[in-house]
Amino acid sequence: MIKYFAGTMVLGCAQVVMAGGATCDTTAAACADKTECAAGACDVASVAEGQELHTYVVTGMTCGGCSGAVTKSVASVEGVTVKKVCHESGTATVVFDPSKVKASDVQAAIAKGKFAVTAERFTVPVSGMTCSSCSGKVTKALGSLEGVTVKTVCHESGKAVVDVDTSKSNRAAVVKAITATGFKAS
Repeated sequence: MIKYFAGTMVLGCAQVVMAGGATCDTTAAACADKTECAAGACDVASVAEGQELHTYVVTGMTCGGCSGAVTKSVASVEGVTVKKVCHESGTATVVFDPSKVKASDVQAAIAKGKFAVTAERFTVPVSGMTCSSCSGKVTKALGSLEGVTVKTVCHESGKAVVDVDTSKSNRAAVVKAITATGFKAS
């Protein structure tokens, strides 16, 4: 079954066809190769208590050297653990304790040189969606938020993945928009 949401074609919520025709399995097994980068499938990682996982959308990375430069720069920020930097997806995933490290310090480290942080990617658990109409309702609500780009909404996985321009919106606004549709988000 093929479903369309916000310009992304979702095949049974297990495979995503991205812009340009790249295909990506969004299951946890995909984490073994580079294809998970395209869909952000590996946003879920082990995080210690008091720590937060943050995934930033980064422009300017074109090769493995760029990924390495961002990794080295971010790793130099005390208290930050780099989980993954992927030039193919243009993302950097890090873990830190927000009571000890400022998100702006992490973003500044990423933005060294020719790189720029354009958004933060959030994976939001959504409960209560049972069909593609539910996914469509959530997609429409999220698509109406300024500064929010919907990556995927899947009733089967119970997740919404969005890129948020944090100068225009935030995770709380995303959760509020989902909740306003009648579904639970956290």
